[in-house]
Amino acid sequence: MYTRGDYVVLDYPHADDTLRGKVFTVTKVLPVNIDIDPVSDGKACRAPKTWIRPATAAERDTALAAAKATPPLYYGSIVTKRGSDVHYVVIGLPNANSSWYKLVPLGGTPDATYLRADRSRLTLVEPHRITIATA
Repeated sequence: MYTRGDYVVLDYPHADDTLRGKVFTVTKVLPVNIDIDPVSDGKACRAPKTWIRPATAAERDTALAAAKATPPLYYGSIVTKRGSDVHYVVIGLPNANSSWYKLVPLGGTPDATYLRADRSRLTLVEPHRITIATA
C-alpha cells in the first residue's frame, strides 16, 4: 500500500496538534506501523497504517514549498523568537524524542538556563544584519 518515499498525512483525530494534518514522507514500512518523517519541520514518528492517508498533490506541494521557504537551523545559528526582539543562539537541535530547539540569549546569561521553541516560532537572523557594538 505505501512505499518508501511516499507522501502521507497523519489523519488521526486524537493525534498531537503538532502532528495532525502534517505532510510526512514514508521512511520505513513495517507489518503494522509506518515510520514517517515530516517534510518541513517537526519530529519523526511511527504510526499505524490506519492513521495515515496519502497526501493530495496540493498538500504535498504546499508542504514542499514551506520546507524550501524555511531555512534550516544549525548549532550556533542566531535567531529571534516570535514576539521578542531578543537574539538567541541555538545550542540544541531537535532529535527523535523532541521537536524543540534549545536557545540561550546572545551574549550569555549569568545562570545556565535555556529556552525551548519549535521551528515555527523562530526566525533566522541573516548574518549580514548582525552588527557588533563596541564599548
